[in-house]
Amino acid sequence: MDAESQSVSNKRLYMYAKQCIDSDVSDSVHLNAEKTSQTENLIDYAMLKYTQVSLVNKNLWDKFDQLGTEMIVTKAGRRMFPIFHVNISGLNPNVYYLLAIDFRLCDRKRYRYSFHSSTWIHAGKADPQVTNRIHIHADGLAKGSHWMRQAILFDKLKLTNNAFARNDHVILNSMHKFQPRLHVISVPQVELINAAHSVPQKNEPFFTGNLEYTLDCDGMRHLKKTFIFEETKFFAVTAYQNHRVSVG
Repeated sequence: MDAESQSVSNKRLYMYAKQCIDSDVSDSVHLNAEKTSQTENLIDYAMLKYTQVSLVNKNLWDKFDQLGTEMIVTKAGRRMFPIFHVNISGLNPNVYYLLAIDFRLCDRKRYRYSFHSSTWIHAGKADPQVTNRIHIHADGLAKGSHWMRQAILFDKLKLTNNAFARNDHVILNSMHKFQPRLHVISVPQVELINAAHSVPQKNEPFFTGNLEYTLDCDGMRHLKKTFIFEETKFFAVTAYQNHRVSVG
C-alpha cells in the first residue's frame, strides 16, 4: 500500500463502498449537463466494463450447491466454508479499487429442514433483516495491479447471528437463504473517499469537495460492478441440518 491509500480511514472506505452499493436502490438523479462528460471520463478511466471475476474454487462450491449449501452463523462470528476465493482481471493497473461483499435474501421466506424428505421447505415469512452490513476485503484501498497480481481470499469475513454485534461481522438471520454479491468498486480519485457521506436523497447530489465534477446516485452506481455467482447461495444455520454438507 502507498501513502495515499493508507491515509484513508477504514470508516471512510466503508461509507464510500456502501454508498456505491446502495446507489442501486436509491432514486437516480440526473447528472448536471455541464458535468456529464467529466463523470463519463471518470467512469471510463476505471475500466470496469472490462473487469471480469472468476471463482477459483468453483468446483467445491458446485459440489455444495448440489446438496444445498449451509453456512454456519454464530454469536462470536464464523468464517465461511467454502470460502470466497476469486481471480480478477481487466482492471486499470493505476486506479484504486475496493472489493466488498454483501448478502441479499434470495426470497422473502423463512425455511426449515425436513429430515423426513431431506429437503428445505418453506416455513413462513422472512424475518426482518436487522442490518445490511457489507464486508470490505482486508487489503482495503489498493491499485488494480495489486488486485490482479494473485488470487484473492476473503478469509477475514465472518458471519454472525448476533444482532448487537459491534465488530465488522456480517449479521444474518438463521434459517434464511442468502445470495452473496461481490462488488468491485473503483476509486478514480482518492478525494471521492474523503467526500463520502450518507447515501444522497432524491435531488441531492454527491459533491466531491474541491474537485471539478459532481457525482450523484447515478454516477456512483457506475463506479462499481457487481458479480453474482449462483452456486454460492446458501442457507444460514446455527448447526448443520443436512449431514451430507457437514465439514466436521
